[in-house]
Amino acid sequence: MALDPPLLDAEFAGLMADFEADPALAQPLRQGVAVGLSGGADSMALLALLARWGAARAIPVRAMSVDHGLRYDSAAELEAVAEQMAALGIPHDILPWRCEKPTRAVQATARDARYRLLEEHCRRLGIGALFLAHHQDDQAETFLLRLARGSGVRGLAAMAPVAPPLSPPHEDVTQANSPLRYRPLLAIPKARLVATCVDRGLAWIEDLSNHNPAFDRTAARSLLASHPLPGLNAARLADTALHLRRADAALAFYTARLAQTCVKPAAAGYVILATKRLDEAPDEIILRLLSDLLVHVGGLGHPPRLRPLESLWAQIRAGKFAGQTLAGCLLAPIKGGSPETAGDVLICREPAACAPALDLQPGEQALWDGRFQVVLAQNAARGRVMAIGARGWQQIRPFVMDEGGDRLPHPVRLGLPGLWREDRLVAAPFLDFPDAQGGGAQGGFEARLSRPFRVLSL
Repeated sequence: MALDPPLLDAEFAGLMADFEADPALAQPLRQGVAVGLSGGADSMALLALLARWGAARAIPVRAMSVDHGLRYDSAAELEAVAEQMAALGIPHDILPWRCEKPTRAVQATARDARYRLLEEHCRRLGIGALFLAHHQDDQAETFLLRLARGSGVRGLAAMAPVAPPLSPPHEDVTQANSPLRYRPLLAIPKARLVATCVDRGLAWIEDLSNHNPAFDRTAARSLLASHPLPGLNAARLADTALHLRRADAALAFYTARLAQTCVKPAAAGYVILATKRLDEAPDEIILRLLSDLLVHVGGLGHPPRLRPLESLWAQIRAGKFAGQTLAGCLLAPIKGGSPETAGDVLICREPAACAPALDLQPGEQALWDGRFQVVLAQNAARGRVMAIGARGWQQIRPFVMDEGGDRLPHPVRLGLPGLWREDRLVAAPFLDFPDAQGGGAQGGFEARLSRPFRVLSL
């Protein structure tokens, strides 16, 4: 049986050429690149390939490892990785995960923490590209896992070659310096990456948890290894995920077209959905639109389940929608108006679901409720950011009714960010409310949506 060939520099440069050909993807590469280095064969091979690729282009490459602290020997393993990086002359950082360790959903929780730590470190260093070593076998396993969970087209498209940051920035007002995630190896089998390490004399760590039968991914890996059907292999499943990713892109295109005709977004983070204009659209496009709207407005970062979405659309289509909460959002029919706006639906953040109070120090910026970037001026007094709520509205109502505050739907007002000191609301930027003793316009407090309304982008 022929051995799998290593991945050579010329072939890897071809994989990278797709990124270099797109100006939006090439620009972050010039800021320097980081590799999420677990110490396994996959990430070691990627690092070695990227180091040579970067050296030929004067692009600095840095390795970053996360010590999850889930295994007693993890620290010692990463010290060995650090020694190998030092020998190769590659800068290397070890990022400890300092928190109470999970007892459930261990792999998913650790993965999210890993991305957060890596992305935050990239932002601190001004690195625009974070490379991950996901390969063809990972893609096939992800496809199987999502198939078992009943995912639709979007989920079965599995991992994309380029993805936006997973964790939102907490230190900047925009995502301009947040790293994109690059995955150049999605078409490369794991065996070729192992062969690459052997070819280059690189040592790697075998993570025994990859063989733990308690994890679903181990079961998916075992299924693929058992060859239950001719042709059911990692390469075929990864190709299927690619086909579905193209289909997903097409659906996203037509969802954006529909959104431009029937969605009116507002700077205060809510939208008005003109349901009359949904009549001729296919159900799949409408369900995607509803999902995207709820993710944007709710700020939760993950879409709702399909079954509640189908129920919601069935009520709207039948003309029987009376309002509900879903995915951290409040949906309510808009009463009155003209015949053209009959059936319009308000989608806003559910006030009761807003994030708890967030302490904000002078000169500090932060993300509140997954939706708003909030900033406190350097010369302002510290305060707490939390929803205006019924109590805050009662305090400021007499001062804002003549300033446009009455133009916002009432549930929207209650879920907007305000700056509090003690039990007093001193600033509410979206309601143009400054307190006379609050330290200047809006008390030196600013708030704006943390991300644009992406579903409108074709």
